[in-house]
Amino acid sequence: MMQIRAGTAADPAGGDAALEVSTRGVTPRVWYFRPQRDGDFGRLLMEGGLITAEFGVRADLSEHYEPGQILDAVTEANPHEARSRIRSMSTQLNALVNEMQPGDLVLCALPGAPRFGIGQVGPGLAEDPDGRPARSLRWLRDPIPRDAVLSDLLTVTGSYVPITEVTRPGILDRLRGLIRDGRDPGPTGPLLTGPASLEALIAAETARIRDRIGAVFTGHAMAELTGALLRAQGLTVQVGTPGPDGGVDLIAGGGPLGLAPPRLVGQVKSGLQVAGDETLQALIGNLHGSGADAALIVSWSGLTRQARARAQGMGFRLRVWDAEEILRLYLDLQDRLPDGIRSRVRVETRALHRLLD
Repeated sequence: MMQIRAGTAADPAGGDAALEVSTRGVTPRVWYFRPQRDGDFGRLLMEGGLITAEFGVRADLSEHYEPGQILDAVTEANPHEARSRIRSMSTQLNALVNEMQPGDLVLCALPGAPRFGIGQVGPGLAEDPDGRPARSLRWLRDPIPRDAVLSDLLTVTGSYVPITEVTRPGILDRLRGLIRDGRDPGPTGPLLTGPASLEALIAAETARIRDRIGAVFTGHAMAELTGALLRAQGLTVQVGTPGPDGGVDLIAGGGPLGLAPPRLVGQVKSGLQVAGDETLQALIGNLHGSGADAALIVSWSGLTRQARARAQGMGFRLRVWDAEEILRLYLDLQDRLPDGIRSRVRVETRALHRLLD
Protein backbone atom coordinates (compact mmCIF):
# COMPACT_ATOMS: atom_id res chain seq x y z
CA MET A 1 0.00 0.00 0.00
CA MET A 2 1.23 3.48 -0.87
CA GLN A 3 2.71 5.48 1.99
CA ILE A 4 1.29 8.96 2.53
CA ARG A 5 3.85 11.71 2.06
CA ALA A 6 3.42 15.48 2.14
CA GLY A 7 2.62 16.85 -1.29
CA THR A 8 1.31 13.60 -2.82
CA ALA A 9 -2.06 13.20 -4.55
CA ALA A 10 -3.57 16.28 -6.20
CA ASP A 11 -0.55 18.58 -6.00
CA PRO A 12 3.17 17.74 -5.74
CA ALA A 13 3.91 20.73 -3.50
CA GLY A 14 4.55 20.03 0.15
CA GLY A 15 6.69 21.23 3.04
CA ASP A 16 6.34 24.88 3.97
CA ALA A 17 3.84 25.48 1.18
CA ALA A 18 1.47 23.20 3.03
CA LEU A 19 1.21 25.72 5.84
CA GLU A 20 -0.48 28.26 3.60
CA VAL A 21 -3.94 27.03 4.51
CA SER A 22 -6.01 29.98 3.38
CA THR A 23 -7.50 30.44 -0.06
CA ARG A 24 -8.06 33.88 -1.59
CA GLY A 25 -8.40 35.41 1.87
CA VAL A 26 -11.19 33.01 2.88
CA THR A 27 -10.72 31.16 6.16
CA PRO A 28 -10.76 27.43 5.36
CA ARG A 29 -13.18 25.11 7.07
CA VAL A 30 -12.01 21.94 8.81
CA TRP A 31 -13.53 18.51 8.21
CA TYR A 32 -13.08 15.04 9.65
CA PHE A 33 -13.26 12.05 7.30
CA ARG A 34 -13.60 8.44 8.42
CA PRO A 35 -13.54 5.89 5.57
CA GLN A 36 -16.44 3.47 5.66
CA ARG A 37 -15.34 -0.05 6.52
CA ASP A 38 -17.44 -1.72 3.85
CA GLY A 39 -15.75 -1.22 0.51
CA ASP A 40 -12.36 0.05 -0.57
CA PHE A 41 -12.67 3.60 0.76
CA GLY A 42 -9.56 3.27 2.93
CA ARG A 43 -7.49 2.15 -0.06
CA LEU A 44 -8.85 5.01 -2.20
CA LEU A 45 -7.83 7.45 0.53
CA MET A 46 -4.35 6.01 0.99
CA GLU A 47 -3.47 5.40 -2.64
CA GLY A 48 -5.33 8.15 -4.46
CA GLY A 49 -6.03 10.85 -1.90
CA LEU A 50 -9.76 10.47 -2.60
CA ILE A 51 -12.48 11.02 -0.03
CA THR A 52 -15.87 9.55 -0.83
CA ALA A 53 -18.53 7.30 0.66
CA GLU A 54 -21.35 5.04 -0.46
CA PHE A 55 -24.44 7.15 -1.12
CA GLY A 56 -25.70 5.04 -4.00
CA VAL A 57 -25.16 7.87 -6.49
CA ARG A 58 -23.25 7.24 -9.72
CA ALA A 59 -23.74 10.51 -11.55
CA ASP A 60 -22.05 13.77 -12.42
CA LEU A 61 -23.13 16.22 -9.70
CA SER A 62 -20.98 19.12 -10.83
CA GLU A 63 -24.08 21.22 -11.58
CA HIS A 64 -26.05 20.14 -8.50
CA TYR A 65 -25.55 23.31 -6.49
CA GLU A 66 -28.56 23.14 -4.16
CA PRO A 67 -29.22 20.70 -1.29
CA GLY A 68 -32.58 19.90 -2.86
CA GLN A 69 -30.89 18.72 -6.04
CA ILE A 70 -28.59 16.46 -4.03
CA LEU A 71 -31.60 15.12 -2.11
CA ASP A 72 -33.34 14.27 -5.38
CA ALA A 73 -30.25 12.44 -6.66
CA VAL A 74 -29.91 10.38 -3.48
CA THR A 75 -33.65 9.61 -3.44
CA GLU A 76 -33.55 8.42 -7.04
CA ALA A 77 -30.52 6.23 -6.39
CA ASN A 78 -31.99 4.66 -3.22
CA PRO A 79 -35.72 4.11 -3.88
CA HIS A 80 -36.15 1.59 -1.04
CA GLU A 81 -34.29 3.43 1.73
CA ALA A 82 -36.09 5.03 4.67
CA ARG A 83 -36.67 8.75 4.42
CA SER A 84 -34.50 9.47 7.46
CA ARG A 85 -31.63 7.53 5.90
CA ILE A 86 -32.08 9.40 2.60
CA ARG A 87 -31.86 12.76 4.37
CA SER A 88 -28.76 11.72 6.30
CA MET A 89 -27.00 10.54 3.14
CA SER A 90 -27.99 13.65 1.18
CA THR A 91 -26.64 15.91 3.94
CA GLN A 92 -23.33 14.05 3.80
CA LEU A 93 -23.17 14.12 0.01
CA ASN A 94 -24.04 17.82 -0.12
CA ALA A 95 -21.17 18.52 2.29
CA LEU A 96 -18.83 16.58 0.01
CA VAL A 97 -20.04 18.16 -3.24
CA ASN A 98 -20.96 21.73 -2.31
CA GLU A 99 -19.83 22.71 1.18
CA MET A 100 -16.22 21.55 0.95
CA GLN A 101 -14.20 24.19 -0.84
CA PRO A 102 -10.70 24.18 -2.32
CA GLY A 103 -8.26 24.93 0.49
CA ASP A 104 -10.37 23.39 3.25
CA LEU A 105 -8.48 21.05 5.59
CA VAL A 106 -9.47 17.44 6.21
CA LEU A 107 -8.32 15.37 9.18
CA CYS A 108 -8.52 11.77 7.98
CA ALA A 109 -8.60 8.55 9.97
CA LEU A 110 -6.18 6.21 8.20
CA PRO A 111 -6.85 2.47 7.92
CA GLY A 112 -4.60 0.09 9.79
CA ALA A 113 -2.55 1.60 12.62
CA PRO A 114 -4.11 4.38 14.74
CA ARG A 115 -2.92 7.35 12.68
CA PHE A 116 -4.30 10.47 11.05
CA GLY A 117 -3.52 12.19 7.79
CA ILE A 118 -4.13 15.87 7.08
CA GLY A 119 -4.99 16.90 3.57
CA GLN A 120 -6.11 20.00 1.71
CA VAL A 121 -9.11 19.85 -0.61
CA GLY A 122 -8.26 20.30 -4.27
CA PRO A 123 -10.30 22.14 -6.92
CA GLY A 124 -13.42 20.68 -8.48
CA LEU A 125 -15.16 17.35 -8.08
CA ALA A 126 -13.41 14.05 -8.63
CA GLU A 127 -14.74 10.56 -9.21
CA ASP A 128 -13.65 7.22 -7.81
CA PRO A 129 -13.18 4.15 -10.06
CA ASP A 130 -16.80 3.09 -9.45
CA GLY A 131 -18.22 6.46 -10.46
CA ARG A 132 -18.94 7.82 -6.99
CA PRO A 133 -18.59 11.60 -6.53
CA ALA A 134 -15.38 12.32 -4.62
CA ARG A 135 -12.96 15.07 -3.63
CA SER A 136 -9.20 14.90 -4.03
CA LEU A 137 -6.72 15.78 -1.30
CA ARG A 138 -3.15 17.03 -1.27
CA TRP A 139 -1.44 15.55 1.77
CA LEU A 140 0.16 18.27 3.89
CA ARG A 141 2.45 16.11 5.99
CA ASP A 142 3.35 12.53 6.86
CA PRO A 143 0.85 10.61 9.02
CA ILE A 144 0.45 11.60 12.67
CA PRO A 145 0.06 9.00 15.45
CA ARG A 146 -3.23 9.09 17.31
CA ASP A 147 -1.54 9.88 20.61
CA ALA A 148 -0.25 13.19 19.16
CA VAL A 149 -3.84 14.48 19.19
CA LEU A 150 -5.32 15.68 22.48
CA SER A 151 -8.33 13.90 23.91
CA ASP A 152 -10.88 16.67 23.38
CA LEU A 153 -10.18 16.71 19.65
CA LEU A 154 -10.31 12.92 19.51
CA THR A 155 -13.98 13.11 20.47
CA VAL A 156 -14.86 14.18 16.92
CA THR A 157 -13.32 10.95 15.62
CA GLY A 158 -16.12 8.97 17.22
CA SER A 159 -18.61 10.23 14.66
CA TYR A 160 -20.60 7.45 13.02
CA VAL A 161 -20.90 9.36 9.73
CA PRO A 162 -17.99 9.53 7.27
CA ILE A 163 -17.90 13.32 6.82
CA THR A 164 -18.14 15.76 9.73
CA GLU A 165 -17.34 19.46 9.92
CA VAL A 166 -15.21 20.33 12.95
CA THR A 167 -16.30 23.71 14.29
CA ARG A 168 -14.77 23.92 17.76
CA PRO A 169 -12.96 27.19 18.56
CA GLY A 170 -9.32 27.33 17.53
CA ILE A 171 -9.49 24.21 15.38
CA LEU A 172 -7.64 25.82 12.46
CA ASP A 173 -4.71 26.84 14.65
CA ARG A 174 -4.60 23.35 16.12
CA LEU A 175 -4.40 21.73 12.70
CA ARG A 176 -1.70 24.19 11.69
CA GLY A 177 0.23 23.06 14.76
CA LEU A 178 -0.24 19.42 13.80
CA ILE A 179 0.93 20.14 10.26
CA ARG A 180 3.97 22.09 11.43
CA ASP A 181 5.07 20.14 14.51
CA GLY A 182 3.26 16.81 14.34
CA ARG A 183 1.72 17.57 17.74
CA ASP A 184 -1.63 19.04 18.78
CA PRO A 185 -0.95 22.38 20.53
CA GLY A 186 -4.36 22.26 22.19
CA PRO A 187 -6.76 25.12 22.80
CA THR A 188 -4.43 27.99 23.66
CA GLY A 189 -7.11 30.68 23.77
CA PRO A 190 -6.49 34.41 23.47
CA LEU A 191 -3.04 35.77 24.21
CA LEU A 192 -2.37 38.75 26.47
CA THR A 193 -1.78 41.31 23.73
CA GLY A 194 -3.11 44.73 22.84
CA PRO A 195 -4.73 47.35 25.06
CA ALA A 196 -7.28 45.90 27.46
CA SER A 197 -8.50 46.34 31.00
CA LEU A 198 -6.87 44.39 33.81
CA GLU A 199 -10.11 42.45 34.26
CA ALA A 200 -10.17 41.48 30.58
CA LEU A 201 -6.54 40.35 30.67
CA ILE A 202 -7.11 38.21 33.75
CA ALA A 203 -10.26 36.69 32.25
CA ALA A 204 -8.50 35.89 28.96
CA GLU A 205 -5.48 34.28 30.61
CA THR A 206 -7.65 32.32 33.04
CA ALA A 207 -9.82 31.03 30.20
CA ARG A 208 -6.70 29.95 28.31
CA ILE A 209 -5.49 27.85 31.24
CA ARG A 210 -8.95 26.41 31.91
CA ASP A 211 -9.40 25.37 28.27
CA ARG A 212 -6.01 23.71 28.26
CA ILE A 213 -6.76 21.70 31.41
CA GLY A 214 -10.13 20.62 30.00
CA ALA A 215 -8.53 19.48 26.74
CA VAL A 216 -5.64 17.54 28.27
CA PHE A 217 -7.29 15.86 31.25
CA THR A 218 -10.13 13.80 29.82
CA GLY A 219 -11.25 10.32 30.74
CA HIS A 220 -8.96 8.60 33.24
CA ALA A 221 -6.52 11.53 33.08
CA MET A 222 -9.04 13.70 34.96
CA ALA A 223 -9.03 11.13 37.78
CA GLU A 224 -5.23 11.34 37.83
CA LEU A 225 -5.39 15.13 38.08
CA THR A 226 -7.93 14.87 40.90
CA GLY A 227 -5.66 12.47 42.75
CA ALA A 228 -2.72 14.85 42.35
CA LEU A 229 -4.76 17.77 43.70
CA LEU A 230 -5.79 15.73 46.74
CA ARG A 231 -2.21 14.57 47.37
CA ALA A 232 -1.06 18.19 47.19
CA GLN A 233 -3.42 18.84 50.11
CA GLY A 234 -1.86 16.09 52.22
CA LEU A 235 -4.08 13.09 51.54
CA THR A 236 -3.03 9.59 50.55
CA VAL A 237 -4.86 8.66 47.35
CA GLN A 238 -5.55 5.53 45.36
CA VAL A 239 -6.79 6.16 41.81
CA GLY A 240 -8.55 3.26 40.15
CA THR A 241 -7.55 1.80 36.81
CA PRO A 242 -9.35 2.77 33.59
CA GLY A 243 -12.55 0.89 32.88
CA PRO A 244 -15.72 0.04 34.84
CA ASP A 245 -15.40 1.34 38.37
CA GLY A 246 -18.68 0.57 40.11
CA GLY A 247 -19.23 4.24 40.85
CA VAL A 248 -15.87 4.94 42.54
CA ASP A 249 -12.85 6.32 40.66
CA LEU A 250 -10.66 7.00 43.68
CA ILE A 251 -10.40 6.70 47.44
CA ALA A 252 -8.40 8.98 49.72
CA GLY A 253 -7.68 9.50 53.38
CA GLY A 254 -5.26 10.95 55.86
CA GLY A 255 -2.10 9.33 57.17
CA PRO A 256 0.49 7.23 55.32
CA LEU A 257 -2.03 4.45 54.61
CA GLY A 258 -4.96 6.71 53.84
CA LEU A 259 -6.97 5.27 56.74
CA ALA A 260 -7.27 8.39 58.89
CA PRO A 261 -10.06 10.96 58.52
CA PRO A 262 -11.14 12.51 56.30
CA ARG A 263 -11.73 9.35 54.29
CA LEU A 264 -13.17 10.06 50.83
CA VAL A 265 -14.70 8.19 47.94
CA GLY A 266 -14.67 10.00 44.60
CA GLN A 267 -16.29 9.80 41.19
CA VAL A 268 -14.89 11.71 38.20
CA LYS A 269 -16.51 12.91 34.96
CA SER A 270 -14.54 14.83 32.35
CA GLY A 271 -15.13 16.67 29.11
CA LEU A 272 -18.72 17.36 28.12
CA GLN A 273 -20.15 14.72 30.45
CA VAL A 274 -22.60 16.32 32.87
CA ALA A 275 -23.00 14.24 36.01
CA GLY A 276 -26.63 13.30 36.56
CA ASP A 277 -28.69 12.05 39.47
CA GLU A 278 -27.93 8.40 38.68
CA THR A 279 -24.18 9.02 38.95
CA LEU A 280 -24.61 10.94 42.17
CA GLN A 281 -26.90 8.30 43.67
CA ALA A 282 -24.33 5.57 42.95
CA LEU A 283 -21.62 7.64 44.64
CA ILE A 284 -23.81 8.25 47.70
CA GLY A 285 -24.48 4.51 47.90
CA ASN A 286 -20.74 3.85 47.91
CA LEU A 287 -20.27 6.53 50.56
CA HIS A 288 -22.69 4.77 52.90
CA GLY A 289 -21.45 1.28 52.03
CA SER A 290 -17.74 1.99 52.42
CA GLY A 291 -17.80 3.77 55.74
CA ALA A 292 -16.10 6.83 54.23
CA ASP A 293 -16.53 10.21 55.88
CA ALA A 294 -17.42 12.13 52.73
CA ALA A 295 -17.79 11.87 48.98
CA LEU A 296 -16.27 13.96 46.21
CA ILE A 297 -17.83 14.24 42.77
CA VAL A 298 -15.64 15.81 40.11
CA SER A 299 -17.53 16.88 36.98
CA TRP A 300 -15.77 19.24 34.59
CA SER A 301 -19.08 20.23 32.97
CA GLY A 302 -21.02 20.37 36.23
CA LEU A 303 -24.17 18.63 37.44
CA THR A 304 -27.70 18.43 36.17
CA ARG A 305 -30.24 20.50 38.10
CA GLN A 306 -31.63 17.43 39.85
CA ALA A 307 -28.17 16.19 40.81
CA ARG A 308 -27.13 19.60 42.10
CA ALA A 309 -30.22 19.77 44.32
CA ARG A 310 -29.40 16.35 45.75
CA ALA A 311 -25.77 17.36 46.30
CA GLN A 312 -26.78 20.47 48.21
CA GLY A 313 -28.88 18.30 50.50
CA MET A 314 -25.83 16.24 51.49
CA GLY A 315 -24.33 19.07 53.51
CA PHE A 316 -20.83 18.34 54.82
CA ARG A 317 -20.80 14.79 53.44
CA LEU A 318 -20.36 15.69 49.78
CA ARG A 319 -18.35 18.19 47.79
CA VAL A 320 -18.55 19.07 44.08
CA TRP A 321 -15.58 20.11 41.95
CA ASP A 322 -16.49 21.61 38.59
CA ALA A 323 -14.25 23.29 36.00
CA GLU A 324 -13.96 26.52 37.98
CA GLU A 325 -13.05 24.75 41.21
CA ILE A 326 -10.49 22.51 39.49
CA LEU A 327 -8.93 25.58 37.87
CA ARG A 328 -8.77 27.38 41.23
CA LEU A 329 -7.15 24.38 42.90
CA TYR A 330 -4.68 23.94 40.05
CA LEU A 331 -3.55 27.57 40.25
CA ASP A 332 -3.32 27.46 44.06
CA LEU A 333 -1.51 24.12 44.27
CA GLN A 334 0.55 23.94 41.09
CA ASP A 335 3.87 24.35 42.90
CA ARG A 336 3.05 21.14 44.80
CA LEU A 337 1.90 19.15 41.79
CA PRO A 338 4.20 16.62 40.10
CA ASP A 339 6.08 17.68 36.99
CA GLY A 340 4.15 15.11 34.96
CA ILE A 341 0.91 16.97 35.64
CA ARG A 342 2.25 20.47 35.06
CA SER A 343 4.10 19.53 31.88
CA ARG A 344 0.86 18.27 30.33
CA VAL A 345 -0.80 21.65 30.79
CA ARG A 346 2.17 23.46 29.20
CA VAL A 347 0.61 26.89 29.78
CA GLU A 348 2.70 29.58 31.43
CA THR A 349 0.82 30.80 34.50
CA ARG A 350 3.33 33.34 35.77
CA ALA A 351 1.71 36.03 33.61
CA LEU A 352 -1.59 35.43 35.37
CA HIS A 353 0.02 35.55 38.81
CA ARG A 354 1.70 38.86 37.94
CA LEU A 355 -1.68 40.28 36.98
CA LEU A 356 -3.24 39.06 40.21
CA ASP A 357 -0.46 40.43 42.45
